[in-house]
Amino acid sequence: MIGVLSTVILQSSSTSSSIVITMVASNILDIRPAIPIIMGANIGTTVTNTLVSLAHSMNRKEFRRAFSGAVVHDVFNWLTVLILLPLEYCTGYLYYLTKEIIASMNMEAMKAKNQDLLMVITKPLTSRIVEIDKDVITSIAEGKNEFADKPVLKIYCSFNKTTEYTLFNETIFDNSTGTMSWVMVNKTIEKLIPVDKCDSLFSKFGWNDTSSGITIFIFSITALSLCLYAMVKLLHSLLGGHIAKAARKTINADFPRPFHWLTGYAALVVGAGMTILVQSSSVFTSALTPLVGIGCLKLERMYPLTLGSNIGTTFTGILAALASSSATISVALQLALCHLFFNITGILLFYPVPRMRIVVINTAKYLGRTTARYRWFAIAYIILMFLVFPGLFFAASFAGKIVFIITLCILSAISIFIVVINVMQRYPSLRSFLPVGLHTWNFLPEFMRSLAPIDRCLSKLVVPFSKCCCQCCLDRCSCIKQIPDIDMGGIDSDSESESSAQSSYLPSAASSRMFLSSQSGTDLKSSSSRIYKPRESSSRRNSLTRKSPSIKRANLSEAAISTASPLLGESDDRNPHDVLMYISRPDLITVIDGPSSNTVTVDMSGLTVDSLKESVI
Repeated sequence: MIGVLSTVILQSSSTSSSIVITMVASNILDIRPAIPIIMGANIGTTVTNTLVSLAHSMNRKEFRRAFSGAVVHDVFNWLTVLILLPLEYCTGYLYYLTKEIIASMNMEAMKAKNQDLLMVITKPLTSRIVEIDKDVITSIAEGKNEFADKPVLKIYCSFNKTTEYTLFNETIFDNSTGTMSWVMVNKTIEKLIPVDKCDSLFSKFGWNDTSSGITIFIFSITALSLCLYAMVKLLHSLLGGHIAKAARKTINADFPRPFHWLTGYAALVVGAGMTILVQSSSVFTSALTPLVGIGCLKLERMYPLTLGSNIGTTFTGILAALASSSATISVALQLALCHLFFNITGILLFYPVPRMRIVVINTAKYLGRTTARYRWFAIAYIILMFLVFPGLFFAASFAGKIVFIITLCILSAISIFIVVINVMQRYPSLRSFLPVGLHTWNFLPEFMRSLAPIDRCLSKLVVPFSKCCCQCCLDRCSCIKQIPDIDMGGIDSDSESESSAQSSYLPSAASSRMFLSSQSGTDLKSSSSRIYKPRESSSRRNSLTRKSPSIKRANLSEAAISTASPLLGESDDRNPHDVLMYISRPDLITVIDGPSSNTVTVDMSGLTVDSLKESVI
């Protein structure tokens, strides 16, 4: 968890990994305790692209796709850590594997200098803003106490060296006789007298490290947010209309058969190469997130690119290890290789096997659908996953090893139980093995099985602030509007085709589902609880070209009420007499004589819900 928190603050897993490698090389930290920190650094680096996805929050469909693309990196890293961290703790798999690799290498022949790559372009600009004394940082990381009070910010760049000779008395104590004597000693002291200040902006200000650090941090976060927002808007402008279709077709294309299965592995290599070039996985994945949001890049294609960036980010740590001294290069390189093989093992677990690949992608899509419905969930996710949970686990570790392990086991058992029950509820063949009470979570209070109560509370808190806005802004803003279930179908869908089109269409009668609800529907927890799944792109275009039909309510008979009631949630504020039937305009034309008809009223008296389902299907 230290790795997660430090990387969230530094916004770079490469930097935090390099710091840990330096500490290991200086014998401040052993290799085995440093391996979990490297794992945490892998998780912390994903916060940047999650923040980028917030730029799409005004459009629910784009927000769903962008957030899914951002958290696919989180899901992969968390699942990999949950599997490999206990394995490493019990067996030392990464430690002993890398130890054998280092033992078979000639370290002197592999000595190399740290390469700057793209920093050659950015360094002239950053050096004009601030200059850092890297020798002080390295010395502090190595545990040299005499550098603890020295400023990290470089103020002076040119010095005059002076030599002083000092005479002083040195006391000598004789242990055998117990007498003391004094000897005059001549000591030579070299001093550096500062002459000229550096050309950087903060060096001329003369501020201390704290003031300069806070100012630079605020400025950096603001500049990062503005640049990411501008990048999203620029991609919106460039990749629109026919360009978006051509880009989507090109980027998501596969190799010709029978080599189509190699496309993902080629994308993995591209992701690693691009990350090595920019020396930051955060920059690369943050650039991909807007592409997923606007629909030019499929989530299934971003996934291997993200895995490749995980491999590429280890290159910086390997370079930092190779630049170490001859005495410490072996331990530094061993930790860098632990980072590399951690990511390689995760890729072998969650990419080659399609079933394992689907676990990561579907989890990311589920989080994206949740965020599209409750947009505050994105902020809550960032705070919980990157600050609260790591902080709580870090605090729990101070309670002692036994208490921490017991707490962790209890939380793990509860999580596994919930996941297993959810999976069994999803498939009818497995649901039969569950007790009747566990077929659904309806026996729990609503706040324990749905985010809707929290959403209602937050909506009530936001409403007073709407009085400060003009009416035109309120009409355009949908932040305080609760979206009915019937409007969530297109937003909630997993289809990536025709992403730029507005999803105002309704499904056909053959694929319609009967949904017992009023305007305030319940939470859509899974794809099985959605109103409908999107039609193919051709049907979608036909529906978009015509005005969608309006909807009328029809009353059920008393006999049907008893049949319909069990389908309603215990806490749903719905009228059980109301049943909504949806049918698209093209299908209405085939049923109703007259192309100008927009509505249809069905007499449902005497019908039951089962007979209605059969007639619809």
